[in-house]
Amino acid sequence: MSERTGWDRGLSVTADGKGLVGHAGAVLLRKLADRIGLTRGLAEVLPTSTAAGWRERAAVLVQLAVTIVLGARSLLEAEQLQLHHQGLFGPAVSDSTTRRVLAGLDEQTLTRIGRCADGYAATCGCCCACGPAASRGSRWPDAP
Repeated sequence: MSERTGWDRGLSVTADGKGLVGHAGAVLLRKLADRIGLTRGLAEVLPTSTAAGWRERAAVLVQLAVTIVLGARSLLEAEQLQLHHQGLFGPAVSDSTTRRVLAGLDEQTLTRIGRCADGYAATCGCCCACGPAASRGSRWPDAP
């Protein structure tokens, strides 16, 4: 569960004021997705390729989710927010690449992504809008 992915291998936290990153919460969100296996799970249900220039679809969707949480209201805003994190996550995903990834999601793939996300939301255990209660329209988990 704690295996490091490519983007976090050199990650460290210091208090020296160098290499500052705006929206530091993005790191926590991305790390959470990786830590609970959501990024890996998405990679298993999305198309892959070894062709030059191919962006890993799971990473594109996770990064898009992170930018939406940070306030992006369009794909262009998502790209702009990702530019702030290039030092951590690598080059920003362009709005056109994100648009192609989203356009390529057919009904069958969306169903598989939904199952994947439901399974990892249960793993998360947080009290946000990601657990089974959220699918019934409730923002908070059921009380014990």
